Amino acid sequence: AVDLEVQALSFSVHHGVDFDEHQLEQAALKQIRLDINDDPRLNKMLLAPMQGWMHCFQHFAEDEIIQTQVYQQVLEPLNLRFCSAIQILYDHKVCIMLSFLTSTERGVLSCSELQPIYELLPILKQKIQQYRHHFEYSTMTLLGSQLIQKMNQPIAIINLNGDILELNTEAKQLLENSKLIQIKQRRFVFNDSSQQQFELNLIELERQHKRHHDLSYAERSKIMMVDDHLFLTLDLLSPEKTHKIFGLRPVLLATFSGLKHKPKYQREICTQLFMFTPVEHKICEQLLEGKTTKEIALSHDIQADTVKKHLQAIFKKTKTHRQSELIQLLMQFL
Repeated sequence: AVDLEVQALSFSVHHGVDFDEHQLEQAALKQIRLDINDDPRLNKMLLAPMQGWMHCFQHFAEDEIIQTQVYQQVLEPLNLRFCSAIQILYDHKVCIMLSFLTSTERGVLSCSELQPIYELLPILKQKIQQYRHHFEYSTMTLLGSQLIQKMNQPIAIINLNGDILELNTEAKQLLENSKLIQIKQRRFVFNDSSQQQFELNLIELERQHKRHHDLSYAERSKIMMVDDHLFLTLDLLSPEKTHKIFGLRPVLLATFSGLKHKPKYQREICTQLFMFTPVEHKICEQLLEGKTTKEIALSHDIQADTVKKHLQAIFKKTKTHRQSELIQLLMQFL
C-alpha cells in the first residue's frame, strides 16, 4: 500500500515456499528503505486506476527490471523474478494492491491460476475499504505527535526507514541553523560516519522490534553523537496495536540534546544518587564528552580492562547494563 499524498509505503510478506527467515527479514528491511521510484512496476500501479492484472513480463523489458535496486538487492537474493499484481483500492488518497512473486524456474502465473484470486476481489475490496485507515498516514494517529509540539527540546518523529513524519518548532529552528544536519527528501542527512551510524541504529531498532515485542528501555533506545556538542537519541515508540494490526509500523522519537553548550557533568547530583568514587566520576564525565574506553584508559594511564571494571561498578550502581544506557541516564541530569 502507498499513501499517495506523502508517498508512504507499507507492506506485508507472506510466502508459500521455504524461505530462510533471516534472509527474508533482511530483504524486507532493504525493501522499505529503497526509493519508491526505483521499481517501474510499482510506479505503473501508482499512476492511475487499472483494471485486471499487471504482469511484469507483458509491460516491461527484462533489462528494465534487472537493473533496478529492488531486483538486485531484494528479489534476486530470494530467487524471485516475475510479478503479477492487481489494484484492490485506488483513489485520491491511497493505492492498495496485491502482488504475487514467482521464481524464474516457477515461471509466470497464468490467468487460470489467478482466477480464484480474482473471484475473491469483491470481498477483499470490502474488507480493505473497511480498514483503509491502517494504510493512510496521519500525524494525528502518531503516538506523541501533539505532545512534542508543547516541548522546548528539539524533537522529531520519524519512521524506521528514516522518513521525517513531524518536527516540533525547536527542531525546525535547530535544522535551519545547523551545518551538521540537513533534510533531503524528508530524511536527515549527516556527515558520512554519523549517517552510517544513524542507519545502523534504525536497522537494529527494527530488528529488535520484530524479534522481541516486550523490549526493555535499553533495547528500545539508541544514542549517537553528531559532534562534541550534539547528541541524538532514538526511542522506539511501539504501541501494542502495532503487533496486532496489519500495515502499522512503530515510529521513533528523535531527540536532540546538548545544543547550546558542551554537556556539563553533574557531579553533585551523581554523588547524591549513586555514590560514585572519584575515578567513576571522571569516567562518567569523559563518556559524556564522547570518549571511548581506550581514550579514557590512556588519559588515566591505565589498562582498558581496568576502565571496563570501573564501568561494571558504575552499571551496578546506576542499574544500567551498557554504555549507551548509562549515557542516556546521565544526560537526563544535564
